[in-house]
Order: sequence, then structure tokens, then C-alpha cells
Amino acid sequence: MLPITPFAAPIDTAVSVPGSKSLTNRALVVASLAEGKSRLSNVLHSDDTRYMMSHLRTLGISLQASDDEVEIDGLGGNFQPVQASLFCGNAGTTVRFLSAFCALVPGAQVITGDQRMQARPIRDLVDALTGLGVDIACANGCPPVTVRSAVLPGGRVQVQANLSSQYLSAILMVAPYAQQPISLEAAGEMVSETYVELTLEVMAAFGVAIDRPDRRRFHIPQQCYQGRNFAIEGDATSAGYWWALAASTAGRVTVNNIQPSSHQGDMELLPILERMGCTITRQPGVTVQGPGRLKSPGVVDMNRLPDGVMTLAVLAALAQGETRIVNVANLRIKESDRLTALVTELRRIGIEAAELPDGIRIRGGEPHSADIETYADHRMAMSFAILGTRVPGIRIGTPECVSKSYPTFFEELQALYPSHRGC
Repeated sequence: MLPITPFAAPIDTAVSVPGSKSLTNRALVVASLAEGKSRLSNVLHSDDTRYMMSHLRTLGISLQASDDEVEIDGLGGNFQPVQASLFCGNAGTTVRFLSAFCALVPGAQVITGDQRMQARPIRDLVDALTGLGVDIACANGCPPVTVRSAVLPGGRVQVQANLSSQYLSAILMVAPYAQQPISLEAAGEMVSETYVELTLEVMAAFGVAIDRPDRRRFHIPQQCYQGRNFAIEGDATSAGYWWALAASTAGRVTVNNIQPSSHQGDMELLPILERMGCTITRQPGVTVQGPGRLKSPGVVDMNRLPDGVMTLAVLAALAQGETRIVNVANLRIKESDRLTALVTELRRIGIEAAELPDGIRIRGGEPHSADIETYADHRMAMSFAILGTRVPGIRIGTPECVSKSYPTFFEELQALYPSHRGC
């Protein structure tokens, strides 16, 4: 258990966050498919991205990583046969993107993960790829996924997008290399749509434009990405923890390397914080000034920024009134069942909380000390650590799980304390 020490006074500081995990993994995939050399900068080095880089090398990609840069010699979609088992831990993005990527690689590849990953659904992606002519299978609707395919035939297919937008993103990124143009239609409710928009931005940056007649339909002609230099934006979800630090402690925090114009979904946390009484300054970087007392934002639809739910939940625990976070039923199939986990841990600190069919209800109060079970979920660990900077006696279980997306989080938090004392 890692003890977190409350700040003795409101903090006034500036920080920088690592590169976006979502953008890093998308850029790694697209640069690997491109013709020619790409140089990626501000790359996030975390468990999820290291799995991706390691397995791209296994699949024949020349990839050199140093500090926060990665150089990739793209193969233009031309792969030699590879027989491999690709273990991805609990990295959902990596498993899903590689399942589609391997459709272009001759041989047989098995994409799998740890016990939790093997309980996270992937059948909707497998069914969509099967509909496009790929020889792909999963025994029980979850990883392991076995791909025996040298080509992506193409055609028309519907993709169920109500559980994860990553199914759609995975196919979009490899679609330019199909034998015939691909037409995709997102079926059902479309969750986390901002991440699909990020995928399209990365594709366009590497030279592939698609036709999108409406938000659910995508027509992708046969094209080829072109290698280029590409800078990964600072991660807006990671920035959210520091903005929450300001909000919870009546402090002031600037995240220097987040641009106000960023299209990352978690930028939508900022207007929610304004509803809670925070003051937002958008300049080079984004600054949040917390109020003397947070107020409930009321009912909040967080479908477009599901990774920010845990951040908002701990702030709601401190806020006056009741907060209802809705339209995030897919949080049950993330690194943990995040709705159940949040209710359990909020109750553990003395906060009234209840699960909803598609979200969570929280009544703000006076949280007390507790040992927090994180369920080895990085976002649970970081969110409740921020709560611990306000509430005495919070201890975080399995803090090492933050290596999944923000390996230096606790070191950076500790550096904010006077004389580097604290957590």
C-alpha cells in the first residue's frame, strides 16, 4: 500500500504530461504500414505501447526506440510470413489493433493477453473482419484471437460499436491495404466516438483520406500511407489528473503541453470542471483553478470521454450535491469492471454511491481514510491518489499498475510536495 499525503496548502504549479497512449499506438500502427521512414516524437513508453512496439518488431517492422522518439521503417503493407504468439497483458488497444493488423501478415498469429484480457470481449471485431474475408477466430468471444490470413479481401461490413470504438478504429487503420475498397458502417450505439475521430486524424496525417458521408459510414479506397515526422500530443486523460488535483485542493495547475485546440476526448472534462466551480484559462497550455468548494455538475453524459469517469467520480465525492455519470455502460469491460470498482471504493471511504444500468450515482460528502483496492487498474490508482492529496489516510494498493499508461505518475506527484516529501 502506498500512502498519499494531503497537501498542506493549495498548490500552484505547472506540469507536462507524457504523450497520448491512444495516439502513440495509432501512430505506431499507421507508420508501420506506411511506405518509407517515419519519426515519431513525444512517444509514450508504457506497458501498452511497449507491447505494441515489441510485437510490431516480431511481425517484421524495423523499429528503433530511444527516449521519447521512435524511428520506423514502414513496409508499405508488404509482410513476410510470420508464425507468432503475441502476448499483450491487459492492453485492450494493442490486442484489438493487432488483431486487424495481422490480417495483412501471412502465416498464423495468436493474439492473447492476461486473465482479465481473456475475459474482455472481441467477437464484434472478429465478426466484422470475418465479414471482410479474413480467416480469424476466437473460441469464446474473447482473446486469444487466431489469425491465418495473408490478405484483407475487403468489401462492405457492419461493425458493432456499442462496446468499444477500438473495433472500428482497428479496421479503419488497415482498410487502405485491402484488395478492394472497404465500406464500414457503425451499427448500434457508437461509444467513445472521439477516439474514432483521433484515428481518422492520424490516418490523414500519414496521407490517407476517407469518405465519411455521415458519422456512422466510412468509405476507404485503396491507398498507401506515407512515412513522415509525427509529434504525439500530450495525453489529455493524464492531464485530467492534474486538473483534478487543482479542483480538489482549491489549487492552480497548468498543464503546459496540452493545446486548447486538441481534439482528444478528455478535453471535454474542462467544461464539466467549470460547472463544478473551477476557472479554466486556455492559453499555451491549459490552467485549472479550483474553487473553495466543488459543486455537483448534475447529470453528466461521459460517453465521449469514458477514461475520465474515474477522475470525475473522485471529484464528485467531494462536491456538494448528487452527481450522476451516465451512458458509460462499456466501463464494465475495461481493465476492471470500473462501475462496480468505483462504487465499492467510494463506499469504502464513506461516500454514498450506487451503480446505474449505464453509469454511477454519487452523493458528495466527507470522505475518510481507507486502503483503496485498485483492481490493478491504472486509472483507479491515479484517481484515488488525487483524492488522497485532499483526504488524509488514503493508501493506494498495487500502485505499480500505473505503468500501463503513466509510469512516472507517482514520482511526478511526489515532486510537487515541498522538499519532495509526500506520497
